[in-house]
Amino acid sequence: MSSKSGRCSNCFPRKPFALKKTVQLTVQRNYHVQLSEDHRYYSVPYQHVGKKVKVFYDQRVVEVYLEGERIALHVRKSHNKAYTTLAEHMPPHHQRMQQIKGFNREDLLAQAARIGTATVQAATLMWEKSIYIEQNYKACFGMLMLQKKYGRDRLEAACSRALQGSRINYTMIKNILEAGLDKQPARVEDRPLPSHDNIRGKDHYQ
Repeated sequence: MSSKSGRCSNCFPRKPFALKKTVQLTVQRNYHVQLSEDHRYYSVPYQHVGKKVKVFYDQRVVEVYLEGERIALHVRKSHNKAYTTLAEHMPPHHQRMQQIKGFNREDLLAQAARIGTATVQAATLMWEKSIYIEQNYKACFGMLMLQKKYGRDRLEAACSRALQGSRINYTMIKNILEAGLDKQPARVEDRPLPSHDNIRGKDHYQ
């Protein structure tokens, strides 16, 4: 039905147009661009490492353009300091790593959650420590393999102890286990485990 103005009253969009923000970024060596506004990283095809791209985004999506051509499209996430990575953007050796059982983020965190709360906290923090995804894979995977030698309970205790410090990595947890520090009672003055928005409890992976 047309109005007196000659315009179709049913032709207007029901939802208001969402204005997109625009920023020019350089594709990092880990084939991601970072939206500093929410501290998240979004992948682009690895062939474009080092190139200048334009990123258009709103509350729902993130679009990456190179010389007028869209090279990546992502649903925008809300969690801080995390990566959104599409498998087709990875170089071949990273794609092969994902084909190994348990060698991707969700599977590794699920394995960690089955061990205990401290272990999944440690895995999550280690995952976000480096911008180099391959390094994060190896650190988390190596930590989880320690349970084969020391058992689940000792690994959970070692992670709990490591989380009392200001930083955490694979070597620290390994050293705690080798020295038997995980068997010692926690000191009264030790700080409690840090909270983290991105950490999901073990019930999430059941």
